[in-house]
Amino acid sequence: LTEEAEHVMITTVAQEKYKCVIPKVSKDGSSKFAEDATYVGPTEYELLEPLFSKDGCFYQSEMYWFYELCPGKYLRQYHNANKDGGEKFQEYYLGYYTEEQMLKDKEEGEKNKMHDLESPIKREKVRGLEMPFYPVLLSGGTPCELINEARQVRLLYVCDMEHLAGLLEVKEISTCYYEAVVLTKLLCKHPHYMPQAEPVNRIECLALDGAPTKPTALQADEAQEIDKNLEHFQMVEDDRHWREEMEAESRKEERRRQKIVLKSNEPKKGVTTQGALSATQSTIKAFFNGEQCIQGGTGWWKHEVCYGKRAIQYHEEGNKRTATIVLGTWNEEDHLDWIRQNPNKKVSKDKRANRIVSHFYGNGDLCDETGVQRKTEVKLKCKEFVSPSSSVSIFLLEPHICEYLIVIESSVLCPIVNQADANGLIHDPEFL
Repeated sequence: LTEEAEHVMITTVAQEKYKCVIPKVSKDGSSKFAEDATYVGPTEYELLEPLFSKDGCFYQSEMYWFYELCPGKYLRQYHNANKDGGEKFQEYYLGYYTEEQMLKDKEEGEKNKMHDLESPIKREKVRGLEMPFYPVLLSGGTPCELINEARQVRLLYVCDMEHLAGLLEVKEISTCYYEAVVLTKLLCKHPHYMPQAEPVNRIECLALDGAPTKPTALQADEAQEIDKNLEHFQMVEDDRHWREEMEAESRKEERRRQKIVLKSNEPKKGVTTQGALSATQSTIKAFFNGEQCIQGGTGWWKHEVCYGKRAIQYHEEGNKRTATIVLGTWNEEDHLDWIRQNPNKKVSKDKRANRIVSHFYGNGDLCDETGVQRKTEVKLKCKEFVSPSSSVSIFLLEPHICEYLIVIESSVLCPIVNQADANGLIHDPEFL
């Protein structure tokens, strides 16, 4: 940035006025990667070795298949059996991380430790960004009858500051040959694998003539944005020390990602200074009031929860829903019966320990596979360390045929979750 900056007066369509400072941007085209050309730190293998040596596994689910990744061992694809035995358990090992391959990767890393950063690094599109990845081959999986060869999978490890490790997606590139994207912050310590993002320059705006700190149109856009959710994965056998480290890194990253700072001037006489609810708070309030539903999902099937009403799956084409399955409907008496049968779902008496509230939605559509109605547990989870901290996330799992788990998590839920009674019921929630 140069020392010069441009001042711009902006008026929104709602006649809200702002004075913004637009910094001058350098056009030398320099990149931070060139500065790291002398990197002599740990190799990719050495950075990932803590994952390879741990016994923990990570999971990712689709509508039918579940995936289990144990980084130093294997990647498994499976489908749970039906409770009444009407559907068989299916399982395929997509590949194993053999000792031979592990030794080869380790030796290759040592050999390339002083490698020039300008040498080509392969990239993969992840979340809309071209991301550099470190490949690890798992071979010798379950034999594939179609090609008379063992299954194999190439793991693409990419830098992601928000996750210790997690399986993002699995794709079958060709018959019985797969690729899986694995997120991990461990790789971010290597400059080759940092996201090559455009420089972010701070724009500061001053609200004038009583305009809100954040334009109303921007608040509306943020409310729509929370419906676009990332796929989630569940991590098993988490290490407490690593979790604390991850949360600390997440807080640092959130501060670094701040792109625009809107500052309000001193309040004028006669102007109310009480701020309105944020876009996310307004959405959560509308959700609990039954005025708005929360949607999620990125595949063929999407899912939706309408608080105190129902949970559904749906498919849409051209913004029109062409198929809908009711996963469960809300009935307070049914929920209380479910709590009595599952006392472990009760809310802790210690309000400080309250982080999750579970609700039961039963009497869904009939399941052809089991012959009984579908049912869903909806978990409202207080998650203080997310980035951005105001986001709302939702994901769905199917632990058993036609029995679902939907998790909705956000930092905005924390004060609301703490208002739940012992049975998880939230009466007239106060929106703080």
